[in-house]
Amino acid sequence: MGREADPKMKKFLHEPLFHFLLLGAVLFGAYAILNDGNDAAEAGVITITEGDIDWLIAAWSRQWRRPPTETELHGLINDRVREEVLYREAIAMGLDRDDQIVRRRLAQKMEFLTEDLALMVEPNDSTLAAFYEANADRYRIPEQRAFTHVIFSVDRRGAAAFEDARAALVVLQGESASGERAPELGDRFLQPYDYSLRSEERVARDFGGEFAAGVFAAEPGGWTGPVSSSFGVHLVRVTEWAAPVLPPLVDVIDRVGTDLAVQRREEANEAVFQALLQRYDVQVDEGAIQARLVPPAAVQGL
Repeated sequence: MGREADPKMKKFLHEPLFHFLLLGAVLFGAYAILNDGNDAAEAGVITITEGDIDWLIAAWSRQWRRPPTETELHGLINDRVREEVLYREAIAMGLDRDDQIVRRRLAQKMEFLTEDLALMVEPNDSTLAAFYEANADRYRIPEQRAFTHVIFSVDRRGAAAFEDARAALVVLQGESASGERAPELGDRFLQPYDYSLRSEERVARDFGGEFAAGVFAAEPGGWTGPVSSSFGVHLVRVTEWAAPVLPPLVDVIDRVGTDLAVQRREEANEAVFQALLQRYDVQVDEGAIQARLVPPAAVQGL
C-alpha cells in the first residue's frame, strides 16, 4: 500500500499561490524554450551606469525642483532595474511584436500578464472569510457621533470670541437655557447647527481636525467647549453616539473580494519579479551615487 500523503503537502497543493506558480512556470517555461537561442550571458547583465544615474537625477530634479536624497535615488534605481528586467522579459516573450508602445508599456504588459494568472484561481468562501478576519480593521465602521453646536465668529468678535463662548457655556450648562435656543447665544451660521451620526474623519473634513477631536473627546449629553474650527469658536453638545462595529461578511463581500484580488495581483507581481530578477546580475555604479548625493541639510534648504 502506498503511504498516505503528508497533510501539509495536501494543504499546499490546494493553495491558490501553488496554482498560480504552476501556471506561471508552464507559461514562462514555454517562452524560454521558444527563445532558447538568446545569448543568456549578454542578456543576464543589467548595468546602471554613471550616465543612467545622471539621467535619473536630472529627471527627478526637473519634477520636484530639488535633487533626490540617497533613499530616493536608490528607489529610482530599483524602479529602473525593475523596468529593465520586465522590459527584457517582455521582449524575449515577443510582447513587443506589432506594438509601438515603448519600454514602460512593455514592462506593464508583463505585470498585466502576471495579474491575469493571479486571478485565474477564484477564491472560495473560506478564503474570503479568512481574508476578512485578517483585515477586520479595514471593514470596521468607526465610532460615530451626532452633535449640535453654537458658533462665535472670530472675524466678528476677534479675541473676545473665546470669552463670549465661555460665558455662553455657563448659561447653557445652567437650568435657564434650553438647547433649542442655543444658536441665539452665538452668531449666525450658514451651515446646519445639527448633524446626524458621522465619523471623526468626516467631521474633520467639514470643520477641521481640532474641532473633530473636540467632538469625539466630549462626554455625550452635555455642552462643552470652546472648540476651534475653520469657521470660528464653538460650543458643542454630542446628541447621539454609536460604537465602532464590524459589519457581517455578507454585507461587505464584494469589497472583500475586490481587496483580495488586489492583494493577490500585488503578491503575484512581486513573486514573479523576484524570480526573474535572479536571472540578472545587477550592477550599479555606487561611486557615482555617492559623488552626486547632496547633503540632507542642503536638500532641506532648497
